[in-house]
Order: sequence, then C-alpha cells, then structure tokens
Amino acid sequence: MGVQAASMRTEGFTSNDRVQLLEAYSREFLSWINRWSEEGFEPVRKAWLFNGHQANDPVNIKNGKSIFDGSFVAMEPNGAITLATGTNIEKIELTDFYTPEFIG
Repeated sequence: MGVQAASMRTEGFTSNDRVQLLEAYSREFLSWINRWSEEGFEPVRKAWLFNGHQANDPVNIKNGKSIFDGSFVAMEPNGAITLATGTNIEKIELTDFYTPEFIG
C-alpha cells in the first residue's frame, strides 16, 4: 500500500522555514490534545466528520491484516467506523484508515 504525499503549500502553508512549520504544527496539535483532554473525544469526532468523509463515501479500512472496502456510514462516539460492505454493516475499531486513492 502506498500513501500519496501531501503538499504543505497546497494546504495553505507558504513558509519554507522548517522551524516555523514545526511550531505551527505543534501549536495546532497541542490545542487538539488539550481540547480532547478537557472536552472528551466528541469535539475531535465532530471536526473529523466535518472535514473528513461524508455518508456513502468509498473508504478502505485496514484493521490488523484485514482490509475492508465499502462505504462510510458513521464514526461512532468511541472512534469506531461504521462501514457498509456490500450487504453487511461492519463496526470497525480503527487502526489504519485509507481512502481508495491512497491504496496502491
């Protein structure tokens, strides 16, 4: 499985300064860790759902050595993903999560 690279520039980061990049990432990461610690997982879940997959988006989930292909249904309050795989509905405790375009 290959994972495609992302471009910081296309994501809006315009500086070439590595220290500035690390500081910005660290601040953002720490703000989410603090939020999770203070408010629980729900704000993180809501942000992921807002920015991530919508109902029926195709996804691939790797759980251990198993890979599940299907359509995104929901993210559970504990972070598990509900996935429609053909005629089955699977609730998968998340380990590695890929969108189809990242599967090599």
